[in-house]
Amino acid sequence: MITDAFRPGRFVCILVAIGLSLGLGSVASADVAKINSHLQRAESNLQSVAASVANRTTPPKGSAGKLLASRLQQALNDITPAKALLDQVPAGTDGRDEAAARYAAAAAEYNRLRAFLTGSESAPEPEQASGVRLDYQQAEVLSGARFNLREVEGGADQLT
Repeated sequence: MITDAFRPGRFVCILVAIGLSLGLGSVASADVAKINSHLQRAESNLQSVAASVANRTTPPKGSAGKLLASRLQQALNDITPAKALLDQVPAGTDGRDEAAARYAAAAAEYNRLRAFLTGSESAPEPEQASGVRLDYQQAEVLSGARFNLREVEGGADQLT
């Protein structure tokens, strides 16, 4: 006599359920790998744009501006599908939280660079790890330069 738990139909259903649960887990991890791949390309493009505008006070014009806009668009083309895939991955999947943090950082950097390149924001703040102390001679040169700047600005105000 075959018990209810070991009927062939029930056994097949149990095997199918186990297979589906394992398959969905591997699909979710594959999606996380795709997300990370998209974000890696986006981060590369964003770093390139950020390095190009690091010392600028105004957005670049002409071909340099078009090139940077193109790199920024490429980053957006990778960020958008990463977000769509991230929304499909269930919470608690291995690597999802890290991918979500990378996405948030990439989106914020994209918005910052886009605002600068379109001219709707002032220059991006330079990324300085730490300041370097000036020696005595450098401090004197800086003091002299500041004095000269004040004198020139004062003279220019009198002319206008």
